Amino acid sequence: MNPEELPLRDIHLPVEISVWPPAFGWWLLLALIILLLVAAFKWWSGRTPVYRKQVVQPALRELQRIETDYANDPNEMIRQLSILLRRSAISFHGRHRVAGLTGMDWLTFLDDKQHGQVFSTRFADILTQQPYREQVQGDAASLVTVVRDWLQQQETPDV
Repeated sequence: MNPEELPLRDIHLPVEISVWPPAFGWWLLLALIILLLVAAFKWWSGRTPVYRKQVVQPALRELQRIETDYANDPNEMIRQLSILLRRSAISFHGRHRVAGLTGMDWLTFLDDKQHGQVFSTRFADILTQQPYREQVQGDAASLVTVVRDWLQQQETPDV
């Protein structure tokens, strides 16, 4: 029998499989990756603001309270500012690094964390000796400004 005489049709190949649109599983994988990236970004970017809310902002509120409560008593204001600086530094940088610092070591630590020499030059006497004297010989209002700047520069914890 002659193959050309048979009533057979030619073979039709199926349409080539294209890369686009991808299968449903690939869409799910893409959605999962995007979801994980968004969650990681929110977690990463949300770390510092939470820290600021929990540590820096209460310290700034305490500074505001000290400024208003002791506006007429510079001696007590300086004492309270010194206490606030010490407590805040312990919160920001850990008790093991801060608690034992006194005198010029303490002032140098504060300067290092502010990237300047404000504490060891302008306020060395006020912070190390004035809290124990009867009369203040320094400017408590400018110390409030410097303490506020120092608190605002403490972005991330060292602990």
